[in-house]
Amino acid sequence: PNGFYEILAGHRRTRASKILGRTTMQAIVANVDDILANKILINSNLPQRDVIYPSELARSYKLRYDDLKRERKQNSDGRNFETEKKIDEILSEEFNVSKSSVYMHLHFNSLIGKLLDLLDEKKIKQKIVEQLSYLTDIEQELVYHIVFDRQLCKLDERGAAALRSEHDVRNLEYEDIINILTPNSVKKKYKYFAKGELERYSVKFNTPEDMEKAIIEFLEQY
Repeated sequence: PNGFYEILAGHRRTRASKILGRTTMQAIVANVDDILANKILINSNLPQRDVIYPSELARSYKLRYDDLKRERKQNSDGRNFETEKKIDEILSEEFNVSKSSVYMHLHFNSLIGKLLDLLDEKKIKQKIVEQLSYLTDIEQELVYHIVFDRQLCKLDERGAAALRSEHDVRNLEYEDIINILTPNSVKKKYKYFAKGELERYSVKFNTPEDMEKAIIEFLEQY
């Protein structure tokens, strides 16, 4: 309707033609709705890829999942969905994977970009990020900062599961995440400041980060 066409299949072929300086190429023009367009997009691209990143699978599963939900909503009159296959079963068959894999990759869509990049780069296990996907974006940012930026704690499957479990009952803050990920043996070795003990010194600093930096610099010189 806007005078433009969308490429559903043949992205690399189109890119190669442009590099070669060609101005025309053979193409099939089809008038399809969004649901069929997405199905063509998925089926024509994923099977041709030698390497498929988890983030790409996650987006493809989500695209198809949303289309199936929309399709059922549009054609719900007189249908008994109790006797039909569930959406996760359809996805499992279409992508030839287990239902647990479908669930896991769908959850990857809730990850912040930094964690999704680590997953694609194989720097973090899928089982770990699946647990982290249940956390809020803010909580995920804190985990990334603590574990990967500052490297204050290590993160394994047990720690990730503990974070998810605690998240279910309360919002996790910076200190909460450190305490959850710190082994009991380390907690016994060091005595942490009591909550609010440093509050009276906070007026000397512009931000909590400045205060934290000053404490660390002092301890390094001690």
